[in-house]
Amino acid sequence: MALRATASTSVARTIATVVGFGFAAALVLFTVGEATLLSAAPTDAARTAFTMTALTVAGIGGVLWRTRLGLALPIAAAGSAAVFGLFALFAYAVTPAEVVTVPPALGLIFLGARTLRRSPESRTWPTLGPGLALLLVPSLLHDFGENEVWRLVALGVVAIAVVVIGAVWRLQAPLVLGSVVLLIHGVAQLWPWISGSYVYVPWWLWLGIGGVLLIFLAARYEKNMRAVRSAFTAVTSLR
Repeated sequence: MALRATASTSVARTIATVVGFGFAAALVLFTVGEATLLSAAPTDAARTAFTMTALTVAGIGGVLWRTRLGLALPIAAAGSAAVFGLFALFAYAVTPAEVVTVPPALGLIFLGARTLRRSPESRTWPTLGPGLALLLVPSLLHDFGENEVWRLVALGVVAIAVVVIGAVWRLQAPLVLGSVVLLIHGVAQLWPWISGSYVYVPWWLWLGIGGVLLIFLAARYEKNMRAVRSAFTAVTSLR
């Protein structure tokens, strides 16, 4: 009976592995077909978003079922998404870039949040960091060139939401990454006003402001350093 059970288990695992490779092959063929259709309409953002979402869902399914189907499906999904996304952005110039980056970013965040829930000892940088970076950084890069209003508003709202989530749930990666993105985003949007003020305000006034600021910081140096150390300790103690 034991030998029969072992043989049945081995056969079941072999079948599951073959099924996993079959799904992986089908996913690659699906990606090739979508890339071919995209080449006929290079600016089709809807098709790009659909394909990236389908590949992301397949990758999540492959990760969740990897113990039964093996790693062929998640590897094929990740590779197909990377290749298709790069071709869509650089070969077909699909816009906006978020149709390529947001679906896999949300997938990575979902898997990272699942890992945090199942493994309390996990840290947020390896689990949530890559997904959050993929979600925020591509949109942030547009701040240094031509940008659109919807992206400016969306990036600000999402960055604030990430900071709030990190602060409420005591998660280091969302708090730090969201704060950095929000700071850079704010400076980038205020830069024309800042540069204009620098040009039109006399140099001696800036010198006076700098001197007053230095005196103020020197007078409160000890308290400021304690506050900085306390803030650093609080952040590093987060998950």
